[in-house]
Amino acid sequence: EERGGQERGGTAFLHMADFRDSLRLRVPLRVLYAFTLVTWQVLIATNLRSLRKLWPRIINFHHFEGGFALLFAVLHPTFILIGFGLVNYLHFRFVSPHLRWWLIPSYTALTILIGTVITASLAWHGMNIPWWRKLHRLNYLVFALVWLHSWFIGTDTRTRLLRWIWIVYLLLVTISV
Repeated sequence: EERGGQERGGTAFLHMADFRDSLRLRVPLRVLYAFTLVTWQVLIATNLRSLRKLWPRIINFHHFEGGFALLFAVLHPTFILIGFGLVNYLHFRFVSPHLRWWLIPSYTALTILIGTVITASLAWHGMNIPWWRKLHRLNYLVFALVWLHSWFIGTDTRTRLLRWIWIVYLLLVTISV
């Protein structure tokens, strides 16, 4: 994640000879997808009553899209692990020393997200978990943690366009909540 956005060169990652470098360059794109999907999840959840009037089966989309949000969230550290190697990953050498503490929100958010998706999925598939909705509310915290992590450590959020997108996401979620 230390590499600047200018090194990606748009589609330059498609021409990379080294698989690991290619993975490193794809990490920010996966992050954009993951964070966008998490944002949609929060926006759908907070506006579910209104959205059901427009799209009665939106809850099905919410379930389906939540799986993809988790998938892309898990792919992010997986690509970093593969792209930088196990030793560099375990010693956090893939990020500048002064930014390493911003990894805490990301690992916390990923842990919460895994827990909320698993319990929700089990409840939707008939398992009696009466407290799953309360746990599911932690996804608001997930949004906040991922927003902070990506704002301060993300390579692409240094660009003007993505900074504006992140601000819009924050405003939309704040207004919805």
